[in-house]
Amino acid sequence: IASSTLVFNSQRSRNILFIISVLVILIVGSGIVSLVFSKNLSLSIKRGVGFAEIVSSGDLSVKLDNDLLVKNDEIGDLARSLNNMGEVLKNITETIVTGAESISQASVNFSNTSQQISKSANEQASSTEEISSSMEEMVSNIDQTTDNSRQAEIVAIETEKGVVEGVQAANEALEFVKQISEK
Repeated sequence: IASSTLVFNSQRSRNILFIISVLVILIVGSGIVSLVFSKNLSLSIKRGVGFAEIVSSGDLSVKLDNDLLVKNDEIGDLARSLNNMGEVLKNITETIVTGAESISQASVNFSNTSQQISKSANEQASSTEEISSSMEEMVSNIDQTTDNSRQAEIVAIETEKGVVEGVQAANEALEFVKQISEK
């Protein structure tokens, strides 16, 4: 029995030592696996944060590496979402730039049109001024013609009176001539 107890205790000590060794190896192994996994996770998150910082600084041409995009876990989902966000922001920015260029071109066109309208308005004002001046000359000529017509009418009336008086004088002279010839 004593020798069996010795063998049993010896075997038990070895088993306990084996179990303790396996537990230590498992604890150390799981610690190493946890450390590697957390380091990998931390690096992936840092890369995502770095990407977001670059995008927030205004560089929309940056892309995440394919090794993050192909992952089938939450990190991969986050990487794809960040990448898509960068693309959408880039498209929005390009649309805004295109719109701003269109507005700038429309503004130039509007300015040119305004200048042309202003030039045309000045030309029309000048033409209107010339027409107004010509109309004033015409009114002046019409007034002069009216005055000349009135004076001609007065002369015609006086001439008519003179002719009537001359006819009357001639008739009287004729009467006198008739009387003289009768006598």
